[in-house]
Amino acid sequence: MKRSRRSSAVVAALLAGSVVTFGAAGTAEAATPKPWLPATPTNWSLVVDQTKTTPVTVTRGVTQYSETYDTVGGRQHTQVLDVNLGDPNVRLGVVEAGDVITNPADETVSSMAARTHAVAGVNGDFFEINASGRPLGGVITNGKLLKSPRPDFNAQLGVRADGTMVLGPQTFSGSVTDGATSTPLTSVNVVNDVASGGITEITPDLGGATALPASTLVLGHETKTGTFVVDSVQTGVTAAPALAKGQLGLLGGGAGGTWLSTTVHSGDSVSVTADTGGLKQLLSGSTMLVRDGAVYNDPTGNPPGGVNPETVVGVSKDGKHTIIATLDGRLGASAALGVTPAQVAGYMVAHGAYNAVLFDGGGSTEMAARKPGDPAVSVMNNPSDGHERPVANGLFLYSTEQAPGFARTMVVNGGKGVDTVPARPCRSPRSASTRSATPRARRRPCRSCPRRSVRGRTASSPRATRAPAC
Repeated sequence: MKRSRRSSAVVAALLAGSVVTFGAAGTAEAATPKPWLPATPTNWSLVVDQTKTTPVTVTRGVTQYSETYDTVGGRQHTQVLDVNLGDPNVRLGVVEAGDVITNPADETVSSMAARTHAVAGVNGDFFEINASGRPLGGVITNGKLLKSPRPDFNAQLGVRADGTMVLGPQTFSGSVTDGATSTPLTSVNVVNDVASGGITEITPDLGGATALPASTLVLGHETKTGTFVVDSVQTGVTAAPALAKGQLGLLGGGAGGTWLSTTVHSGDSVSVTADTGGLKQLLSGSTMLVRDGAVYNDPTGNPPGGVNPETVVGVSKDGKHTIIATLDGRLGASAALGVTPAQVAGYMVAHGAYNAVLFDGGGSTEMAARKPGDPAVSVMNNPSDGHERPVANGLFLYSTEQAPGFARTMVVNGGKGVDTVPARPCRSPRSASTRSATPRARRRPCRSCPRRSVRGRTASSPRATRAPAC
């Protein structure tokens, strides 16, 4: 039940404060709030009213809900995905815009979700907007390294082979070997590394690069995984071409460029190693907000200034439960004021995050998810641009079910009663769930129904499949 509003002056006089602590499992244990007020997250203005929608199943193991907080400073509005990573039906995946690192056009979250058949997702890393479109940090998609992680940087999200999530610094190591001579590989598809004298491997996933400092470019054709035969060695280049499948290259500047130009020759067989610790997915953010269950001031982070819409991901201590949230902003104090990074940190601690990372925000902040019965995702939050912004990448949720089962439960009109007329189409919204509680979508209305009142439980839709006529 919604709590009644109180005068902020009276509330301030009465409120002694609320305390949020963490238990051993990393779940929030809030002190009993004052009976006349909801709890106020750390770093927030006093909360005088708070409402939460009933969680809706997106797919088994994933629910979605929204929250509205009325504070003495203005309204805050959030969308939340609550995810059980221990459910075998749930898989996390990272998607790169257009499946290529350099992509000035980028891609919207709903487009990435649609083409990869995701049931929900949010935007990811900061990127070179209105320029190359490249994300600032690393990217691994389904075990494939598209761009190596940022060194000595805390705000990184990894997914292990067992499906659990880890937030924190990720390592990269690599080498380049030509005959008996080897040198360290600085990165993969990080063209900015040539400016500091490094060597980066370039692959077809880069998509090319321009405006480089004078560099040495080695191009070749792959003969087996990790090995290529050199076709050419060029010095003084300022652009790298988009490579075709089967091509590989090395790009070096300064000392790295000198090593390439003096060591590598056409016809040589060159071996390249790159190790990211066995991660299956990788996505970078801007700063770590929560560490070991407490608000954290990340010395390696680059948090945005001011009050903005924000996207954030938090995880439990065991890595098996994640909270993914978007917080609206720039819509006015009566709709959604926006938040500072410190306020996002307080919000995540209040929601049980043991660790949390802030991702790109502002007009990039977006959550998309499938509503009950729908065959496709919808934008769940209110983007501050008034529309979806194309972004560099995103974090997405998938159902592992290979094929839809028979519908066992049907929901008509959101579980509310509805009267129908014999031999007339029933156009009330419907959705169905299988025996395993995996939701299904309905593509078309049922043919006809007898006059009756139909009730059921709420379901939702991870894939576009047809349920039987009701």
